[in-house]
Amino acid sequence: MPEQSILDPNQRVVYAVGAIVLCSQEIERLFKFVAPFMREHDGALGTILKEHQALAKKTLGVVAGQFVEAMSGETELFKQYIQELVTERNKIVHHFGENYGALLAAEKHAEVMAGLRKQHERSLSLLRLLQELALAIAVALRDTIYWNTAEEADFAAVCESFRDSLASPKGKRRPGTDVG
Repeated sequence: MPEQSILDPNQRVVYAVGAIVLCSQEIERLFKFVAPFMREHDGALGTILKEHQALAKKTLGVVAGQFVEAMSGETELFKQYIQELVTERNKIVHHFGENYGALLAAEKHAEVMAGLRKQHERSLSLLRLLQELALAIAVALRDTIYWNTAEEADFAAVCESFRDSLASPKGKRRPGTDVG
């Protein structure tokens, strides 16, 4: 992102919205990876792959809903957190003008940015959790189903990719990790 000092307030808002969009796309991708492993089924890898394929074109709201639906135990607060996060993201992505237009027209950019930062921070928390969960699933697959197979090296690369997404080297920003 360009230096904050050279951006006007509207440009900062645009960058913040972009960061939220990119972060939510990564959350959606991880939900699509994780959700099939949480559902009750016969446990066959073929079944899991079919479920994964069925989620490929689904929206964030749908895959988040399936993730929440598959959860068991004392998870009501977490389910509510995910539902709120998706709702707030949708307000930004699909209804930005309705929710922030009046504030922008009144030149209350700081107030808009505060709301966007809050949403982005919440999204990053969920992203981190999903990254850790995806890594745990990938490691389990590598160490069981793919152990001593031709695909083991491929799955080791998948694990490394998830590990890399968890690492945040100083000075290196991934898309969607900074709202300014």
